Amino acid sequence: DLGSKDRMYVSYGLDQQWYVPTCLPYEIDVVDLTWDGTTMFHVSYDGVLRHSREQGSNWQVLNSPFEGVNYTALRYHDNGLYLGTRGHGLHFTDDMGANWHLVDALPNDATIRRITTTDTIVAVGCEDGSIYLKYDSSDEWQQMENIPVDGPILDICINGTLIYASPMAGGIWYTELPAMPDYVTESSEI
Repeated sequence: DLGSKDRMYVSYGLDQQWYVPTCLPYEIDVVDLTWDGTTMFHVSYDGVLRHSREQGSNWQVLNSPFEGVNYTALRYHDNGLYLGTRGHGLHFTDDMGANWHLVDALPNDATIRRITTTDTIVAVGCEDGSIYLKYDSSDEWQQMENIPVDGPILDICINGTLIYASPMAGGIWYTELPAMPDYVTESSEI
């Protein structure tokens, strides 16, 4: 699947023809796509979330946390969806949009530009140049320190122990991922 500023295109194989799904409005501002292995999800700039279990040929609207708010990023990870907004922070659902929860470790008024994931990490890049990370084995989010750029983070990539970021100011920078937060597991005696 491919999204563009004015419509979505679907292809069913490499070097195959691209199609415009007929079940979507002709012009739709798709800002991000994600996949859970069975279901395709997309979000449009006008605040509409959709999902398809039919390889993009039939889209249905998914409940979203806001009306009239611009959505900026979407990523499936660990049985849930992370949704980035313009000026309203990061939100998460693990029940197909029935309930959305604000990720309060990030500023509530943050503008999210990019969400990326690995098997064990969620990384979020913001308009103000900040990057936040969450390891699956921890409930804590941590803000990366000493980021040498100002301005929006347009893209993030994680490869092994390195994180790469592309800011709007240009170029690509990289650094070691911060250590996973320490947290103590309490055991109870029986």
